[in-house]
Amino acid sequence: MKFFTLRRLLTAMAVVCLLVPTWSLATRVIYHFVADFDATVDPGSEAPPEFEAKGGTLTVQGPPNIFDIVVDGSGAGAVIIAENPFGMAGTLTGSLDEPSYDSVIDIDVLLTPGASVSELTVALIDDNGGGMIDLEFDDEDGGKIIVNGQTVHISSGGEGSGPIGPITVGMHLTASMLNVNSYTVTVSGSFGSHEFSGFLPLSGPLSLAKVKFVRPGNVAGGTWTMDNLVVSSPIQGGLVAN
Repeated sequence: MKFFTLRRLLTAMAVVCLLVPTWSLATRVIYHFVADFDATVDPGSEAPPEFEAKGGTLTVQGPPNIFDIVVDGSGAGAVIIAENPFGMAGTLTGSLDEPSYDSVIDIDVLLTPGASVSELTVALIDDNGGGMIDLEFDDEDGGKIIVNGQTVHISSGGEGSGPIGPITVGMHLTASMLNVNSYTVTVSGSFGSHEFSGFLPLSGPLSLAKVKFVRPGNVAGGTWTMDNLVVSSPIQGGLVAN
């Protein structure tokens, strides 16, 4: 009789578990800055597409024609980063309307080198104007990536080994309760995926105000295409049933 009662109890508990949903925290994404460089171009218009962004502004400084937007007939666009034979650097800066102070900040961008990797730097700037991360592409030995002093080669074939193709860059910034903030940078492409991590050089509340693309001076060869620059933060929301 006791066994029969226990079996009925276990069966009832199993039925309850099937009927009662499990719960988890929902995650939503806040977009601080979005630049897809797409534009609607009027047929026959000779006006060049403008640098526009949602949640901020895009500004170009330095020699002319280093950063240009190319848009096809459907309005899909991208930034062409040309060679820079001039003695001064050219910069394209994405400035957030308001700096982000979230505990997690993600920066994503798609970069595609031309025939070979050439010099280009992606820099993150905090709300005080201080540098946080420098992600550098270099043409040495066919191509390499440097993140805050950490180096990895992305092409073993040497110069002339052929185009690498699109490179996905993801920068993940995380705040800590002790104001010692950290970063993880993931760079992925036909060469595989490489991850760089470490601590940000400045302590204090985590913030991001600008993303800057720097084309050094005296770069006589190589081009880049840049697209889909996004700054966002995942935010934990309420409970949802699975």
